[in-house]
Amino acid sequence: MEQVLDQQAATARELPLIHGYLREHLFMGAREKADIRARMQRTADRLGYRLGKVFEEKVETMPGGIRSLGASGVGRRRGRDRAGH
Repeated sequence: MEQVLDQQAATARELPLIHGYLREHLFMGAREKADIRARMQRTADRLGYRLGKVFEEKVETMPGGIRSLGASGVGRRRGRDRAGH
């Protein structure tokens, strides 16, 4: 059993990482947010990715979530952005 868990953890580390973005609307409840996160996870699994951080854009903090996503360095590789800078 322990060997299976170690193998699953190693496989998860080898998968490419993908982040999510969730924009909350005024009437969104906790269950709806949980359902969206679960769909993101299933989609990542199906496509062969490991779901990383899900950036949440809350009604009262818009557009802070999308700024956090950009500031996190998502899309950069080895210290360079996609434009090669």
